[in-house]
Amino acid sequence: MKAKGSVTNGQLEKEGKKLSKLQDILGVRIKNPFGVTTAEDLDAKMSDMMLVDLQRLAISAGIPGGGDRSILKRKIKTEFEKFMRGGHGSAISVTHNANLRNQANVLAM
Repeated sequence: MKAKGSVTNGQLEKEGKKLSKLQDILGVRIKNPFGVTTAEDLDAKMSDMMLVDLQRLAISAGIPGGGDRSILKRKIKTEFEKFMRGGHGSAISVTHNANLRNQANVLAM
């Protein structure tokens, strides 16, 4: 018996495709808020940062900027790993260019 509110993989895939189409229409692009693509590059980048720079990076990535340098580095690295795996951490930076043409086609699906 399926629990109320649960979905099957097919339903999830269908919803994901709808979301992708809507993002394409709206011009939403996901941007890497960390500015690097490897954990080693992130470590190197953070090693040269002062506390205020780490706080700025954390906040721009959607991470609370509280704590000392070691705590912030750990938070940032954890969120970076989640982000790179495509996880659901708080780190996401979305930029968009509103392009609303054809929006009725997606919503009608």
